[in-house]
Amino acid sequence: MSPSHDSNGHPRDASLRLTFSEPMDRVSVEEAFTFTSPEEHVPGSIGFTWNAEGSDVTINPGDDFPYAANVAWTLRAGAKDLSGNTLSSAISGQFSVVQLVSKTLIKSGHGSIIGPAPFETSGNFRIGEINNQSFSRAFVAFSLAEVPMEATRIISADLSWMGGSAGNAFYSLGDLIVESVDYGQSLEPAARDFDAPARGEPIVIFRENYPGDGTFIHLSVTSLVSADLANRGSQANRSQFRLRFTVDTNHDQQTDSFNINAEAFPPKLELMYEQP
Repeated sequence: MSPSHDSNGHPRDASLRLTFSEPMDRVSVEEAFTFTSPEEHVPGSIGFTWNAEGSDVTINPGDDFPYAANVAWTLRAGAKDLSGNTLSSAISGQFSVVQLVSKTLIKSGHGSIIGPAPFETSGNFRIGEINNQSFSRAFVAFSLAEVPMEATRIISADLSWMGGSAGNAFYSLGDLIVESVDYGQSLEPAARDFDAPARGEPIVIFRENYPGDGTFIHLSVTSLVSADLANRGSQANRSQFRLRFTVDTNHDQQTDSFNINAEAFPPKLELMYEQP
């Protein structure tokens, strides 16, 4: 049988496979089978898929099992083979489903890189144009060490922060772009980090969707964090993001920037994931 008895960490849509030593009377097997726990999976919602010989059946629950469910099943002795021989006794088993875990990660670094060259770094999280025609991109890192290695799937990853504008960056500089990058253990004042290659598709906050200053911005970065976890061994177990506008400056010698209030409201990465 699969899943094996008392095994754990199975997906919510797990199916059960039973293999018999000889072809079975399919109707008798289907009538004799039931999920006894959890109770909401009544026999009427179960699907049965047989091999051509009738010796192997895959049993599919009608709905996903609840998180952390202990699934128990029974095949009663009324099940019989094609010769009419019934089972000598009932067969039963159980397995458990993954649990859903939520965790909030607080930023572990960094700040901003101010350009153009020669670049310099700042502990402030500023994005956009500064009035002397210099410009800034913000970088933020999260350690994934708190996510256990046995985590099987990221359900959601939500990046959030609060800040305010100086000038009118969303009008002057375009949309706010969030990209997954890898700038290493520390943020260096160099083009290598300022222009670090983006990984995956960028997430865009269109200027018409900006909720306004003093409001928490929540952004789904599920696909980016899922990729980081899948490659956590080669990426030092972290997620790093760059925040920039479509253009860094419009050369009008005016301050048009967005500043994240990281001291009072540090950026957060809110995760929900499955684990055994």
